[in-house]
Amino acid sequence: MDADKENYSNYVDRLLHLLKPGGFIMLDNTLWKGAVACPEKRASDSQAQALYDAISVDFMSHPDLDVHSLMLADGFSVIRKKN
Repeated sequence: MDADKENYSNYVDRLLHLLKPGGFIMLDNTLWKGAVACPEKRASDSQAQALYDAISVDFMSHPDLDVHSLMLADGFSVIRKKN
């Protein structure tokens, strides 16, 4: 998925209803030029904050998801639906 960053949580919520257990969602640009990992940069970048919230809060705390982030280029995350 490579879409508007502020809606990544909404898109993943919708995709989860279509995804079978064991299926994957792949997200592009999840480091957002390093801004996601830097609190000072997130404070002034709404897209970086939205990505941080989606991955760190929404996806990683979801009981039916496994989340793995890869530090390749601008960031790449893989979400696997458990159940």
